[in-house]
Amino acid sequence: MMTYRNAKLRDHLRRTRAGMMCGLPLMFVAGAASAQTLTNGINNIISLLSGNFVLAVATLAIMIVGFLWMSGRLEIMRALTIVIGIGVVGAAASIATSLVGSS
Repeated sequence: MMTYRNAKLRDHLRRTRAGMMCGLPLMFVAGAASAQTLTNGINNIISLLSGNFVLAVATLAIMIVGFLWMSGRLEIMRALTIVIGIGVVGAAASIATSLVGSS
């Protein structure tokens, strides 16, 4: 048996889902100017993540991992996983270039 509250919630979810499905194609109709703005935004994020800030954060993370491992609070496999993850994040641009190629 469906109560009024459940019916109201169901109708609200249907309207929300329908609105999202109608609005989704509008994202793909974006003009060249908005595509250029999106590309510039992504390039700014990549520049931030490739700069000295991320190098400092990665260095700090490796120091914390080393301290935790040294004090016996972290297993070696978890420490290696974290360090390898930091390496992948740092080399992401090079990995993407080798996989996709440059234009």
